Amino acid sequence: MERETFRSIGRLLTFASVFLLLSACGGSSPPISGKQTPLLGTEIDALVLKYLEDNEIPGATVAVTKNGRLVLWKGYGWADRENQEAMKPWHRTRIGSVSKVVTAIGVLQLVESGDISLDQPVYSSQIEVIWPRAGSSDEPWLLSNPDGALNNIGIYLDALVEAPERLLNSKEELDVNSLPQYLDQGGSQANVEKMLEWASQIRVWHVLSHTAGYLRSGNTKVARDYWNLGANVPLSYAQLHAAMLAGTYVYTTSEGKQFRAVPLRFKAGLNRRYSNHGFGVLGLLISERSGQSYHDYIQDNVFAPLGLSNLVDAYTFTNLDATSYFYDEKKDQTQRKMPPAPTIDSMLGLATGGWAANAHDMARILCALDTRNDVLGQPYVAESRLLDSETIKSMVENEFGRVLGWDKVEDRVTYDYVTKDGSIPRVPGGARVSKYFYPDLTNIDTEINVAILFNVNKVPAEKLLNNIARIVKKTSIPEDYDLFDPNYRCVSGVQFMTGG
Repeated sequence: MERETFRSIGRLLTFASVFLLLSACGGSSPPISGKQTPLLGTEIDALVLKYLEDNEIPGATVAVTKNGRLVLWKGYGWADRENQEAMKPWHRTRIGSVSKVVTAIGVLQLVESGDISLDQPVYSSQIEVIWPRAGSSDEPWLLSNPDGALNNIGIYLDALVEAPERLLNSKEELDVNSLPQYLDQGGSQANVEKMLEWASQIRVWHVLSHTAGYLRSGNTKVARDYWNLGANVPLSYAQLHAAMLAGTYVYTTSEGKQFRAVPLRFKAGLNRRYSNHGFGVLGLLISERSGQSYHDYIQDNVFAPLGLSNLVDAYTFTNLDATSYFYDEKKDQTQRKMPPAPTIDSMLGLATGGWAANAHDMARILCALDTRNDVLGQPYVAESRLLDSETIKSMVENEFGRVLGWDKVEDRVTYDYVTKDGSIPRVPGGARVSKYFYPDLTNIDTEINVAILFNVNKVPAEKLLNNIARIVKKTSIPEDYDLFDPNYRCVSGVQFMTGG
């Protein structure tokens, strides 16, 4: 009886907190729109609104799935704060590096089709150099096994041959925090051979798990200079990657010190350093192997099968998009931000952080990555799955740092979850998505998915998603409730209702 009393008080406090948040500012209070199962109550609303208020975030879209069904899809706060336009569930925002999960799906589809394998070398399993006679002006010959995942690897091997001399003879200081062994072999030829040996050990799964050793990001300006490209000539990702491997990237610190960055920071598999550039390489790989552009392959093979027609590159703006905001750490304030103007090289970042979506879109993708084959006897709709269950499980093996596409696997006593952050320091908008595994939720292993997308680049939010999952886990939701489109649901076998 006493326990029930405390539960009732807790529910009253939750309702009261939402009421206060909604009424504190009169007509300008943060609005809520969208649908959810009524059984979830208002606890999630209170959590999201408080998070927006505490972090000065104008607005967000939120979507949650349980047992393969969409149980909440809402917009919170403002799509346009200055003009008091409410955030609607369908408003799009940039998802930042959550795009990497999308790219990982594309790569793993090619693994399933047999076009590539996770253990396949990115360049070649064996690379040898035949050096010209001393005093000769001839270029060295490069011999390699034709077993690499990337096409036309000669451009990359030539760049690797250039790198040691460029790095050691540079006027800029080397990055002393990441001096690799291939720069200390006692001679230029030995340095090159060691660097090529390192390159030969990079596998596809290393790139997917940020363990390949690549730099964090590419540099289009430096790459353009390297290839002598005019302002109106497009830069390909192959050219961008080769310029990076050639040791061309010079960085300037906040103190004004310049240093030249080494292209391979460590031997593949021995460390983990986050690499946007690596996922750009994976986008290139998808394009080469599929015969389509990365953009078209993802649209046709990831979005379209799920009925998702509103995911676009972040440079395509319509009335479906929320206003972008940027959190300026120096001024400690959130400012309205004009949409970025597209450039000739804009699409180069699509595979690593360039998609725009709403939370529903991301929840549908997450649901298509659920690992179970049925829910309480109701089978998954086969065409609504993006990957086989075993392939999906390979994304979260967490062995030797082998977490593919995600940021991390969090092991808890009662449940595990994987998560991906999509905040970008200098780019407005961001997202976080998490997938929760609860072995005790039903008589079979099952998942809860939570997606939150913001229109400002200030989204750690991991605890917020954890708390939302906790609420959904403890709520018994009818099996006939599903907000997903009837033609594109994750599970089948019952008559659904969509009210509430």
